[in-house]
Amino acid sequence: EIKMDERQDNVNASEGGDSDSESSVWNDDDMSHDSDSEDGNESDEQGRFDFDIDDSRWEFDEATLRDIECNDPDITSLSIGWGADDTTHDWEKVGIAIGNNVYMHTLNVYFLNSSFCKGIARNRSLTNLQITEIDSFEGGVFADLLPFFEHNGNLRSLEISGCGDSDVGCREENIRSLISALSKTKSSLRRIDISCNRFSDEQAAKLIGSLDGHLNLTSIHIESNEIRGEACGALRKLLTNPGCKLKKLYLGSNGINDQCVPILTNAFNKNNTVKTISLGGELLPRRGRRKEDNPITIAGWHVFSSFLNNPNNLLEKLNLSCTNIDDESAKVLVNALVNTKMKSLDISSCESIGAAGYQ
Repeated sequence: EIKMDERQDNVNASEGGDSDSESSVWNDDDMSHDSDSEDGNESDEQGRFDFDIDDSRWEFDEATLRDIECNDPDITSLSIGWGADDTTHDWEKVGIAIGNNVYMHTLNVYFLNSSFCKGIARNRSLTNLQITEIDSFEGGVFADLLPFFEHNGNLRSLEISGCGDSDVGCREENIRSLISALSKTKSSLRRIDISCNRFSDEQAAKLIGSLDGHLNLTSIHIESNEIRGEACGALRKLLTNPGCKLKKLYLGSNGINDQCVPILTNAFNKNNTVKTISLGGELLPRRGRRKEDNPITIAGWHVFSSFLNNPNNLLEKLNLSCTNIDDESAKVLVNALVNTKMKSLDISSCESIGAAGYQ
């Protein structure tokens, strides 16, 4: 299954081929959701990870607060904080209500202050925590949440975004408190998404290093940061750990270049668990589309092809959309895919590929 753009449909049509839109079979959901049909238990768990707007209370009011305080079993997902400030609600009361709730498994928050976080830190039922725009809160947001990360053995998915929305990038106190939280989080964590934070190479390397003890991780999203050699080295250490269970790795829109490719390729060649890799800049789940690429040239693709040509790799899905693949690079990659186990390949929006490359 190959996902291409309209230019390839035109090439097919001019040659009398099938231009049916089904040739673009890899839709956005294929790269945005983490469901594994191979493992029924994992699939059941992962189904709870993906935040569903229709399954959540978006209009937070006093009635919702009372339901949470009463442990209403119908409230399992909650999104809170759009347009909120310190005067919108009694945040200490709200945090304590969430902290004492035993039925809620998904929480998506857009506003944080210290008293709110300290209340949430009591919670032990959440399996999916999503925090957005945390730079609106100064003081190391995760320091107040530390008891939650230390003692909640049910947490399976953690999503952090908006940490670098300020002009200076992510606040150092938030980075330090996040690293501390991750290093102390229970090993139950299966999925982490730290995309769209403008983490520097050094910051990303430290964050990835804090995941060393999380050997049950199956999915890591690090799109739209500023990963370079240091962070790639941290990923290599993680991927080559004998206990690694990682199946999905998303690295799009990071500026990964030819110098980074040998580091990652070395790790992929030694890893026997990864089945999905995204180096493309096309998709960031629930946050819109970013047409930024990893500037890998033909020299880098030559190196990467050694992994694709490795008969021991288990890769099934590869996203290279919005990258700098040209006609020559396409030939290199196609030759490496002859004996591959690949099921899905996304090369849409690769603007340097011409008719020769598609053929």
